[in-house]
Amino acid sequence: MRTNDSPRRARLSSRLATQISLFALGACWLGAAPAALADKTDPRPAGQSAVIQKANLAECALLDDAKQRGKMDGLLRSLLVRCGREHELGGVTADSPGFASPEATDSPVSDPSGDTPAQSHTQSETSIAVNETTGTRCAAWNDSWHEIGTPGGMGFSGFARSTDGGVVWVDQGPIGAGNFGDPAMVWRRMDGNFYYAALSASGGLSLFKSTDDCDSFTFMSTINSSGSDDKELMAVDNNPASPHYGNLYVAWTNFAVGGDIQVRRSTNAGMTWDAAITISNPGSDVQGAWPAVAPNGDVYVSWVRWNPFPAGPIDVEVVRSTNGGTSYSFVTNPLTGAVNPRDTTATSSCGRPALKGNIRYLPSPQIAVGSDGHVHVVYTKDPDATGSGDVVNVYYRKSVDNGTTWSTEFLVNDDATTTDQYQPSMSVSAEGVVTISYYSRQLDTVNNTLLDYYSRQSPDNGATFNASVRISDVSTPIFLDPGLATCYHGDYDTQISFDGFVNLIWSDDRNIQGGHNDPDIFGERIEAGIDFLVGGTPASQDICIPTMASYTVNVPQFQAFSEMVTLSTMGTPAGSTPSFVTNPVTPPGSTTLNIDTTGTSAGSSTITITGTSSPSAIVHSGTVTLNLFAAAPGSPTLTTPADNATNVVLSPTLMWGAVATATSYDVELASDAGFTMILFMDTVTGTSTTVDIALDPVTEYFWRVTASNVCGDSAVSSVFSFTTRVVPPYLLIDDDDNAPNVRATLEALLTTAGITYDVWDTVNSDAEPDALGLAPYHTVIWFTGDEFGGAAGPGAASETALATWLDSGQKCLFMDSQDYLFDRGVTTFATNYLGVAARTNDTNHTSMTGENFFTGLGPYALVYPFTNFSDSLTATAGTQVAFRGNVASAPASLNRDGGVWRTVFFTVPIEAISNATDRQNTFQRVLDYCIIETSLIFADGFETGDTSAWTVTFP
Repeated sequence: MRTNDSPRRARLSSRLATQISLFALGACWLGAAPAALADKTDPRPAGQSAVIQKANLAECALLDDAKQRGKMDGLLRSLLVRCGREHELGGVTADSPGFASPEATDSPVSDPSGDTPAQSHTQSETSIAVNETTGTRCAAWNDSWHEIGTPGGMGFSGFARSTDGGVVWVDQGPIGAGNFGDPAMVWRRMDGNFYYAALSASGGLSLFKSTDDCDSFTFMSTINSSGSDDKELMAVDNNPASPHYGNLYVAWTNFAVGGDIQVRRSTNAGMTWDAAITISNPGSDVQGAWPAVAPNGDVYVSWVRWNPFPAGPIDVEVVRSTNGGTSYSFVTNPLTGAVNPRDTTATSSCGRPALKGNIRYLPSPQIAVGSDGHVHVVYTKDPDATGSGDVVNVYYRKSVDNGTTWSTEFLVNDDATTTDQYQPSMSVSAEGVVTISYYSRQLDTVNNTLLDYYSRQSPDNGATFNASVRISDVSTPIFLDPGLATCYHGDYDTQISFDGFVNLIWSDDRNIQGGHNDPDIFGERIEAGIDFLVGGTPASQDICIPTMASYTVNVPQFQAFSEMVTLSTMGTPAGSTPSFVTNPVTPPGSTTLNIDTTGTSAGSSTITITGTSSPSAIVHSGTVTLNLFAAAPGSPTLTTPADNATNVVLSPTLMWGAVATATSYDVELASDAGFTMILFMDTVTGTSTTVDIALDPVTEYFWRVTASNVCGDSAVSSVFSFTTRVVPPYLLIDDDDNAPNVRATLEALLTTAGITYDVWDTVNSDAEPDALGLAPYHTVIWFTGDEFGGAAGPGAASETALATWLDSGQKCLFMDSQDYLFDRGVTTFATNYLGVAARTNDTNHTSMTGENFFTGLGPYALVYPFTNFSDSLTATAGTQVAFRGNVASAPASLNRDGGVWRTVFFTVPIEAISNATDRQNTFQRVLDYCIIETSLIFADGFETGDTSAWTVTFP
């Protein structure tokens, strides 16, 4: 991946010399501790390399873009290290005094005893999750000591475990894999495992998993691999009633595509990831993506937008997905046109928006969705004007209509000072207690430098808030770690609400190490209320009249509150009869609310359950939803593909019209009109589904849909049929991203050879064919040109798909790419399937000569239609040299016979063969290699004689 930036392009030819000179600076990229990286050992299984990968020129060029650099979080340190520019770390100190800390009662989460090296020992940026089955809390954070201080190069992320609700924590050490931090922790109910996302050592995004309740983590998968990914956060759908139960969602900023916000989804516990979706407006100045999942499976992502960066003004933008992360659309902004919070002096010192004390500051929002589906957002802004008065405060808003409208803005911090309150975190309990925590300097009104941690709660779902409470026991100064990043003191924290308590964790500098204050992680568990609350479960249910509706009503207790609570209801359906099994209730306690629906009509009701204590007359309430149905729905009308449609793609999307009162649809696809051979079934809440099995070409299929609700099923729809299209044996994958566009060269080779083919254009992304998309083809030709603005060649998910496809037998892959290995590294796929043991980068061959199966071809003069970045290769055992380049007579192309498959890999692109006849002869030899001894590969397809649908571009 390289940038199409003309000043940088002028320096591309000197890249090899630059790398040599950088290598001469030391044996590693961590300038402060060269021996540590040189002596690395990898503690993980094979294929999970902890070695930091150098960035390419386009990635390093981002460091010289003031706008992009100013928006970076963990990516900044990643690039400084991977580009050999560690000397740019630090350089700005805090302007707050240091002091020895007094005795404190907050719970230490990280263990500072190992923070002894002089160069870097900061813990910051917290993320926390809870196992709702065992109660174990699992916390994560950036940990620079683990990256630099340990000989194993164990990464930039630490984690801790608490089995007593968050009172006592055990620091579990480093996560145990090369990474650059920005942790995101979730617990997945479907399998009971913790998942941990972080910036990978190569600049992409990695996923780690704990199957032992946060005792250890192992590498799971690569989420994204652009090389310039930053500040990822993760969310999970933990509602078993959601149609997207178990889905993982990761949102981040991708500086390789101009700093846009992107999101990926995994439907299989992180084993593979769907293609990245850009959800911000392209080219806008955005950062700080924060995902959240609603009980019904809707996905929300919020972030901050500058107009422009760095001055602002700023907006908070939010998108929503109603189809499980397949697509997103904008909702109303909860904040528009606000003043970007920044201290003018600190901003000048740091070269980016910063607060007093030279703390760089990203005013990113946090978003949460309650059990009732209400959306909550917390954010910061400057309440007056830059350079005067107050610099930054914390604000809250709420939406009860999925982001269409927002409540009146509420000022969270109630300090009545002009000191800084910033970097809020938020959680919403199942009972509707909204907890917001934030850093505050309100106890240091003279200097506005000493830091505390505060919290404020709303017991009634954001309607009113109690007074703020000081959480931290010690006011601490700020220490800016010179070995970490300029002006850095963390960019976010998280919290969780569970089982009547809220766990708060934050970065705190009270400890002293090496003669200065030491940023560590502290935490505290607080109660989610001050007296009692009222909550009903399930939050929503569907009932067929006249069935009884029943809800469990919980009345939790806080701070030893023990008054009797009398319950009442409002908003029950007309004609219904509500009753409580036990009333009043003494907290902590529960009862059952029964609603007799006899005599009611179909419709939806929001029922308010109110509790009033005696004698204090304290009132709290919660809401539940009751959806009543009187009859089963009508039969659906099928729409797409039309009945008797032909030339239908092999993975069609089936669509039908919505049916009133239907809550779900059962879809069936069969190979016969009688549905005795059902091949595909799905149950969805929407009005479409995509067939995810491999259908055969030129084959008739039949499908039908049944609508359902709690009262029963509809009559089955009419049956539609469709016939799939003819599929040629060749697939051409266009991965050059048109900069320059070299597809015409490959298409000319195919046309001259008399070959019909399909085209798959990756469109500057990793939206590449999966195993299902590859299945119909016998030969895949994958070319990348010079691949500007993305990553050349298959990503991790596509490598897995290609391996599956090749192993299915009688397959051939021709990979034509000079940059695949540069962007992706020598992956397991490159070794096992392409035969690459190692590569020498950018040897820049200008001629090549065929060997072995390609003997008699060449020597050919090479003239590149783009910059020459060709490599030299070392072949694995059993792999042949296809072409040898002129630089040191090194192999430049390989061919490998896997028994049931064959591959040909050109790092000298075939487009560079200057003579058209020579180029065609070389291509024909590749085809011959694919055909020899595998003549059955091409038996089907040609026999029909119908080639009308063979030259098709998709998706």
